[in-house]
Amino acid sequence: MQEMGICRPSKSPWSSPLHVVPKKNGEIRPCGDYKRLKAITKPDRYPVPRLHDFAYLLDGHTVCKNGIRPLDSKIEIIKNYPKPKTIDELRRFLGMVNFYRSHIPNAVRYQIVLNKYLRGAKKKDKTPIVWTFGADEAFDRCKACLQEAVTLSAPRCEVPISLMTDA
Repeated sequence: MQEMGICRPSKSPWSSPLHVVPKKNGEIRPCGDYKRLKAITKPDRYPVPRLHDFAYLLDGHTVCKNGIRPLDSKIEIIKNYPKPKTIDELRRFLGMVNFYRSHIPNAVRYQIVLNKYLRGAKKKDKTPIVWTFGADEAFDRCKACLQEAVTLSAPRCEVPISLMTDA
């Protein structure tokens, strides 16, 4: 094919060798060897979401014409969650609250005190928590904020949308 001017050699790192393989019926089939290409290709870290992923995001939420909000039964569970005694229990509590983080305006402001307990902690850390007045308030405020969770709604088509960035 080179002699006929159909193809030429490539020095690109993205090129792949071409092999000609005979078929059972006697014809030939060109096949690419993509081993080198696969070795330098970075995998896609942003795959197209699957329907199951979307369904997981909605689990624990009420979906209605006004938007999406946390299920009342889930809020009740978190509202009645006892004050954690260990780092591991605190991590579990914060995980439950953070599942609904997008519904809690300024969530980090209330969680910052609690997150300090997690610094340097190991996984499944059974270290007891020494509660301070500020941590007690933050714990109660996290629960209260979830009870006041906002409903997330889709943009309205009839209203102008503006995008503001800092870049």
